[in-house]
Amino acid sequence: MLSDLRYRLRALFSRRAVDGEMDEELRFHLERQTAQYLQRGFAPEEAARRARLDFGGPQQIREECRDARGLGWLESLGQDLRYAVRTLRQRPVFAAVAVLSLALGIGANTAIFSVVDALFLKPLPVRDPARLVILGQTEDDDTSTYALWQQIRARQDVFSDTFAYSSTEFDLAAGGEKQPVHGLYVSGGYFAGLGIAASLGRTLMPADDRRGGPPVAVLSYNFWQSRYAGAGNVAGRVIRLDDHPFQIVGVAAPGFFGMDVGDRFDVAIPLNAEALMHSERPWMDQQFSWWLSVVGRLQPDVGLVRAAARLNLLGPALFQAAVPDSTHTPGKPYFVLHPAANGLSDLRQYKDAATLLMIMVALVLLIACANLANLLLARAGARSREVAVRLALGASRARLVRQFLTESLLLSLSGAAFGVAFARFASRLLVVWISSSRNARFLDLSPDLRMLGFTAGLAVATGLLFGLAPALRATQLAPQAALKEGARGLTDSRHRLGLGRALVVLQVAVSLILLIGAGLFAGSLRLLLTQDTGFRRDNVLLVNPDLRAARYSRERQSAVAADLLDRLRQLPGVEAAARSVVTPISGQTWQWNVQVDTPGQATRDIHVFFNLVSPEFFRTMGTPLLAGRDFTSADTAGAPWVAILNEAAPANCFRAENRSAGCFATNSNWLAEPKLRCRCRSWAWSKTLSIAACAISRRPPFMCRSPRTRRLSR
Repeated sequence: MLSDLRYRLRALFSRRAVDGEMDEELRFHLERQTAQYLQRGFAPEEAARRARLDFGGPQQIREECRDARGLGWLESLGQDLRYAVRTLRQRPVFAAVAVLSLALGIGANTAIFSVVDALFLKPLPVRDPARLVILGQTEDDDTSTYALWQQIRARQDVFSDTFAYSSTEFDLAAGGEKQPVHGLYVSGGYFAGLGIAASLGRTLMPADDRRGGPPVAVLSYNFWQSRYAGAGNVAGRVIRLDDHPFQIVGVAAPGFFGMDVGDRFDVAIPLNAEALMHSERPWMDQQFSWWLSVVGRLQPDVGLVRAAARLNLLGPALFQAAVPDSTHTPGKPYFVLHPAANGLSDLRQYKDAATLLMIMVALVLLIACANLANLLLARAGARSREVAVRLALGASRARLVRQFLTESLLLSLSGAAFGVAFARFASRLLVVWISSSRNARFLDLSPDLRMLGFTAGLAVATGLLFGLAPALRATQLAPQAALKEGARGLTDSRHRLGLGRALVVLQVAVSLILLIGAGLFAGSLRLLLTQDTGFRRDNVLLVNPDLRAARYSRERQSAVAADLLDRLRQLPGVEAAARSVVTPISGQTWQWNVQVDTPGQATRDIHVFFNLVSPEFFRTMGTPLLAGRDFTSADTAGAPWVAILNEAAPANCFRAENRSAGCFATNSNWLAEPKLRCRCRSWAWSKTLSIAACAISRRPPFMCRSPRTRRLSR
């Protein structure tokens, strides 16, 4: 059995040598048979003739031997490929146009699929990712406080591993220009829970994640390669993060970029090191600092529904121990569990857009296929005499169809090969388009079996799509009619013209759909570029100073920021200057749920957006106040609390009796009237808020981005 397999493989890859051995063997047997006839008294010529008659034709014997190897179909395929290459080489212009068209069509489809695969399909490169879930309080909020994370870790019994992390940004510079790197705060079981080994040194362990412990760090593989050139002695070195020294203990495995798809980490430090980085007011000590993502690995016998039910049963006790001042809406679950096999990402908001793009590029490829089918149909008409001769010599119709399909598949596979190169460029360009200068995106677009399988399947389907109809039509002619002198052949047949017309109609119809879609996109883009955003976009300069890097205290930071603002206002040509926490249309938001108490009505939860601004903010942004007044320097922490609401807030959020359109300034006395009382859920505030639906509080402010982004800023 093994020797037979070896012989088959040798015959496949060393055909000439095996055929030579077979010819030698045939000559040996033919000479022996001839010798027997000579011994019986026949003349040499007659003996040789009788021996050849006994054995049959040498070529026939060779074909029978080749068929006995079981590789005849493969050899026939090789013949078809060689013939297809020779045919296409004779028409280089046609081949180049076809390959280029297919490369663009297949490459565009592969590029979009690569992005979709990285965002929605590709599992995390961790151990058993299907068992990972992330804990959240709502469908859109997957954050947790440090105290709540501690309670979950101590009391849960449905996860085999639990860990928490938070994305952040560190500064490598000891002074001068900032050198930002992507960082992670991770619990001690983060790498072990994900099954991530170390390429060098070790990863973080639970012993590293204790308050007051030695500051240690783990580098990502890419950061190790780019910053340290893959130095083998990096373990034990010191890296300064926000001017704090951390000892590097290891490098994570290659291919692991973190759990946040769209971002990648460079340096990971223990969760408890956050108290060192923000020693004046650590997030981990704040009751209402929702800055952590909690991930659990389901036990083998526990499903998602059972785990959610168990955690919600423990919910009241967990929240009472961790966040005693929080409120909970009756009937709503305490925890919502989301599958985390594909990681977490705020880029999943582009799912509908990505699906629409895939449909559009698929239509473009369909147009290319219809065009190539018409070209092949014309070529088949020109080759009608060739087809007729081959049919007359005994070739079967199936054999000829296979030959035509081989040429089509060769074109599509060649186009796919060039399309993969184009897709790598186009997919990276798509990532650049969804990135910004302040928020660079990263997607793992390295080729994998899923992407290569998609490209190969698309190439085969494309080759069959534009090659099958011309191949079937080309082999339907009668040989005797095509061989007659002056026969019109396939080119002028009604069937050929009917198929060609149908393909042209298909191209026009699909092109019209794409043109209509492009017009709608252009109209939407025009509306986006010209719509009234509520503020002036021209001649506005945005500055993002990092006063923490200068090692100022919190009180000193406020004084320095105020001084910078005064100096900006005094510069020539500056009309107005202001400070704000959230920059409009920046992708960042500060939002939370509030509870509104209105006399005679049930308490309602409302999702609102906040901003923290200084006086002259609306003047700086060119936003008119339709009613009331702007903030002034008298609106300090000790003064009555005031807020500015947007136009829709009174009518849509508070159901106020005054439903007149327009923004207006108000104070705490108005908010405290019996007809309308607003109470922020879970925490309160002590600073003036703008563009807010609610601003009543006594606690220091805590600024955060959208829960979907899970990034926090102070």
